[in-house]
Amino acid sequence: MIERGKIKIAIVTNIIPSYREHFYDIVLDNDSYEIEVFCQSKVEGSNIKSSHERYGKKINILKSYSPFKSERLVIQFLPVFKLFKDFDILVVDGNLRHITQALLSTIFKIFGKKIVVWSNVYTFGGSKQKQSFRLKWWRIFDNFLMYTEKDVEELIKMDFKNKNILAINNGLNQNLIDNQRQLWNNDLLLKFKKQHNINSENIIISSGRVNIVNDHALTIEAIKIVKKSITDILWIVIGNGSELENLKEIIKKNDLDNNILLLGEIYEEDKKCPWFLISKAFVHSGPIGLSLFNAFGYSLPVITHDYFSYHGPEFCLFEDGKTGYLFQYKNAHHFASKILEALEKENEISEIRKNVYDIVKSKNNTNIMASQFFKMIKSVS
Repeated sequence: MIERGKIKIAIVTNIIPSYREHFYDIVLDNDSYEIEVFCQSKVEGSNIKSSHERYGKKINILKSYSPFKSERLVIQFLPVFKLFKDFDILVVDGNLRHITQALLSTIFKIFGKKIVVWSNVYTFGGSKQKQSFRLKWWRIFDNFLMYTEKDVEELIKMDFKNKNILAINNGLNQNLIDNQRQLWNNDLLLKFKKQHNINSENIIISSGRVNIVNDHALTIEAIKIVKKSITDILWIVIGNGSELENLKEIIKKNDLDNNILLLGEIYEEDKKCPWFLISKAFVHSGPIGLSLFNAFGYSLPVITHDYFSYHGPEFCLFEDGKTGYLFQYKNAHHFASKILEALEKENEISEIRKNVYDIVKSKNNTNIMASQFFKMIKSVS
């Protein structure tokens, strides 16, 4: 039963991904509010791991229908009367692809319900026409919880000046990463490398879905070029996906079995940690999002492409030369040159390592996210 007198908040979203566990641990454990989450148990067409079972009765599992077997359009069967009657504030996705959420939040706003839109201004590869329509629709709302400070700036530029806008400062659980890092030292890492028959001192790493969008094949082309100068270059790949078998064939065809190590899916931070710690840089040839924070959390410079609009909102925190290096989009030779810089410029990389860690330690992590979430709730209630 929900206690009388407490502000009642419903968070309506797609799923609770494993990388958001710490945020929801803090939010759902808060005694000042009664908070429930309405979400699906999985996203069709996606292999993102959901953590909804962790929170018991505070989670309401929604039935859903995805006609395209993906997130292109999602129809959630929402408990309309319960949401309207039992909750004071609704926090919803600001994504028109979640069509029933969009309709419900619009109707609820018309009838005076307090709505907080939790979203980002731009999405990589998004249609400008659809984005324009979405932003026009947003104007009926008053409260916006944006993923990044850049999103806040963009909304203000678009004349959302009289709205209540706050950045949640999207991030990962840096406490967990730090705790795992402290368990390792140079001797243990050397032992780890020996256990896995790794002799290279020139290791780079990637983590994310192995699909066409993330363009791992381009990284292979860059590795072939780097190998001419650094014969023991080793690229560690964490992730699974539709392109994995194709990737294996390309590796075999180019005789790169000793230069590329495919680890498959690894979600647990304790298992991922040593792989990141033995690496000197994080490479990402596709659109980067939360992976940026995973790399920063391990003090790794990031090497990614310079097609700014083809990245996630988190990319706004990237500064060429300060948090890593940009290569010309789809240019394997330029990509290779940046990998070589990251492996050879020790003094410059040392400064970059400090810069990226400071971002996730002091500004973008799940502790900050929870704090900003409650700051928004207080401003609305």
